[in-house]
Amino acid sequence: MQALPHALRLPVMDLIAHFAFYHALPPFQDFSLVANDALYQEVPDDWLVVLTDIRGSTKAVQDGRYKEVNLVGAATISSYVNIIGTLDLPFVFGGDGATLLVPIAVSQLVLEDLARLKRLSQQEYGLELRIGYVAVGTLKARGCPVKVAKYELSPGNYLAQFKGGGLTLAEDMIKGNAPQAHLLTDAPVTGPAHLYGLSCRLNPLKSTRGQVLTILCKPLHETPEHPILPVLLEQLTAILNDDLRSATPVRPENVSWPVFPRKFSLEARLKSFSSIFVVNWIVNYVWALVSNRVLAWGIATKKFDAEQYKVKQKLNSDFKKYDETLRMVLDCTPAQIEAIQQLLADYQQRGRIIYGTHLSSEALMTCVVPSASTDHHVHFIDGAMGGYTLAATQLKAQAKALKHAA
Repeated sequence: MQALPHALRLPVMDLIAHFAFYHALPPFQDFSLVANDALYQEVPDDWLVVLTDIRGSTKAVQDGRYKEVNLVGAATISSYVNIIGTLDLPFVFGGDGATLLVPIAVSQLVLEDLARLKRLSQQEYGLELRIGYVAVGTLKARGCPVKVAKYELSPGNYLAQFKGGGLTLAEDMIKGNAPQAHLLTDAPVTGPAHLYGLSCRLNPLKSTRGQVLTILCKPLHETPEHPILPVLLEQLTAILNDDLRSATPVRPENVSWPVFPRKFSLEARLKSFSSIFVVNWIVNYVWALVSNRVLAWGIATKKFDAEQYKVKQKLNSDFKKYDETLRMVLDCTPAQIEAIQQLLADYQQRGRIIYGTHLSSEALMTCVVPSASTDHHVHFIDGAMGGYTLAATQLKAQAKALKHAA
């Protein structure tokens, strides 16, 4: 477990005790195994599923505010990382929000900081961040356990993957105001949220193959006897020349840092640098200018190697993941897009999945880099112009149609 500097971290012994279950999970390196039930373990009953999302995110995206939506979504993970003090935590980025697994023993600290973020999101962007939570034990009692596995992006960097139906049930309960689901209210909180290391300073990642395809795909009625996800993944991989990694939107030729970080103001507003905002803004903007030039020119120092960082940035990008829904942001050729769209439509027509897609010319990257001097960082990928958010509208429409037909 890598403890992070600058974090409002818990005592190390508390971390070991509270997160022992997750830290002990053996990781896997081959994403094609993500459907393998043997890799997953049930989360203890005394943990919470915490879900965050932005109310009205579709309208915000349609109004061109997709960068703010992505930044707030990633900020919920940054808050969690900074409060606990390690990147080795179970979370998943969903575009307009995130899912966090949090031990009840430390949940008050986490929820208090999320409440600060909720206030800042409304205050600075006019975006209402909904934060809800349900106990894992409650979900399990309803027949939907939460199972988690650890996919290793690079040595020491992991992404949690989820199965079991618990996350889907938690979302339904929170959005349906179920009695055992809890919504975080606008309780009075003071001070900024803890968002050290959160940034969105890269230029958009332009497609090098044709277009960026964002995919949300939810298997229906999957059983060991009738697997869906492993077969679908195998077919997707075949379309992508038998190499999922080849479709990453993050490539050396399209990763660039602007001379003047135009999106820095979005980041600075959310971090809300206290009463001496102007002084902090200037200091951090100058630091951003310097950092961008170091990265752009590939400079190496005793504590930081820009070229090594770029290599790990590609490896640590979350362009593919599974949280009971397969989420992918892929850079594809026109022929690959057509083949993938046809494959998904065939599965949907046979009642095996519901899905949503979105096409754009670029992808966006939002980064959580708690310590630039180590290789421990993660980079959240979404299709530009609201990839995940707009793909979700298609998936939800299919889910609604399926419900009405039942």
